Amino acid sequence: MSLFEKLHVDVKIAQQIEEVYSKLLSDYRELVELLRKARLLELIELYDKYKNCSVEETWVLNKLKKKYYYYYLKCRDSNTSIYLGKSTYRISLLKSIGKRAVELKNVIDNTRVTLDVLGDHLKQYLTDLHVLVNIVAEKK
Repeated sequence: MSLFEKLHVDVKIAQQIEEVYSKLLSDYRELVELLRKARLLELIELYDKYKNCSVEETWVLNKLKKKYYYYYLKCRDSNTSIYLGKSTYRISLLKSIGKRAVELKNVIDNTRVTLDVLGDHLKQYLTDLHVLVNIVAEKK
């Protein structure tokens, strides 16, 4: 048995590789679409808009002469103040989710590039494999 005969690969394996890659691309596109529906880009825009703003605490005396605390989101670059109420939970949550959304988008973008590179390498590999299969078939 020659070296090439040892390397013989069934054509069905090459077809399965192509099918799995196609499914991988399809699943990637489906994930991107679901993230679009989950408003990933809108969250990132909102995060970018308020990520450099600071939370400031203010107080007033109520009718019973008791201090009542509330919070504002102060944005120096746009000179805006947004009333947050008694809690900073919502803005903290927005910043946390927004940061994760940005990281997720970066991973998704990198995955797209990686899938493209993988596709190029697979095409070349399968082309070379096809040539190898033909060489083995000629020798028989």
